[in-house]
Amino acid sequence: MKMFELASGQSCWKGINYHHEKRIISWKSLEKNCYQGLVKGSNGAVYHVMIDPAHPRKSTCDCPFADGRRVICKHMIALYLGIFPEKEQEFIDYVEHQNELYEQEFNQRQIEKENEIRRYVNTLSKAELKERLIQYMLSERWC
Repeated sequence: MKMFELASGQSCWKGINYHHEKRIISWKSLEKNCYQGLVKGSNGAVYHVMIDPAHPRKSTCDCPFADGRRVICKHMIALYLGIFPEKEQEFIDYVEHQNELYEQEFNQRQIEKENEIRRYVNTLSKAELKERLIQYMLSERWC
C-alpha cells in the first residue's frame, strides 16, 4: 500500500490504466525484493523503472515526471501492479473506505451546522427573526 500512499491520485489511476492496457513490456526481480522493468508510456516512449515496494522513495523511473525526483509515477504503479496484481483491489477498497469516511464526516458537519442554526434561531425574538428574514431576502444571497 505504501506505493499508492506516496503517489498522487492521478498517478495511481493512470498506473492502474497502464496495467490494464498491458503497457509493462518486461520485468525481473532484483535482489532484496526490488524489481526492474520496462513500461511503455502514453507517447510510445519506453521507460526504465525500478521499484522497491518496501522503500518506495528509492524507486526510480526515467520518465520526465519522475527522473531525478523522489516521487512515485504512473509507470512505477503500473509495474507494481504487474508484479502484485492483487494490490489493485486493496487500493480500490482503501479509496472507497476513505470516501465513506469523508461522507460520514461531511454529514456530521451538516448536522452540527443545522443544530447550530436552530439553536441561534431559537434565541431570537419574533420581531428579530422577522427582521433577519427581511434582511436576508433583500440580500444578494436570496436572488
